[in-house]
Amino acid sequence: MAKLPEGILGPVSGTIGSIVGAKWRGVYYIRSKGKKRKKTRSKKQLASQAKFKFLQEFLKPFRPYFIVGFQNEALYCSEWNSAFSANYKAVTGQSPDFAIDYTLVKLSSGLQPGLRDPNVRYAARNKVEMTWTFQDEPMVTYDDQITMVIYCAEMNKAQGSIGGVSRADGKFVFKLNPRIAGKELDIFIYVSSLNRKLISPTHYLGKLIYASTTKP
Repeated sequence: MAKLPEGILGPVSGTIGSIVGAKWRGVYYIRSKGKKRKKTRSKKQLASQAKFKFLQEFLKPFRPYFIVGFQNEALYCSEWNSAFSANYKAVTGQSPDFAIDYTLVKLSSGLQPGLRDPNVRYAARNKVEMTWTFQDEPMVTYDDQITMVIYCAEMNKAQGSIGGVSRADGKFVFKLNPRIAGKELDIFIYVSSLNRKLISPTHYLGKLIYASTTKP
């Protein structure tokens, strides 16, 4: 049964026949009611479903970072949906042997300039150090915030920092979770203005492999 909370000319909430009325982020909308599937899925549909599930599992550890990174893009859909669409092309291979092209992974989207000459290394077994050069150009300010995301594919875990380090600092030393310390890591960064109204695209910095000769 549907309700008309603001009268006959107002929004619809509930179900009327094959139409469903709902509200999302303060916006009322209607959609058709889903139909029950009767036919067996084809191989192509099963492969597409497997790819969908694979990407879902990959993105889960990154959720806190793309919730910020896509917040200005998610106008008519959620940040999760924006991130899912943006990363669909990052999935390579055929079912069931899917893989991720990390150079295509997107945790953010926008026009904010990124960092100049970013460089990242293992500073110790439990520390990652990133450095960059400050650039003075349009849309860039000293207090722009750096987000660094560290991903361990072996454990499907992500760790990072959203803000707390400014563009002017030029250096960021991050202490790793002991569970991923010393393992092969993939590093992603993006930049946002202090009020997060401007956000940069994602920059993939590559893989980090710990060497036992790394000095503490």
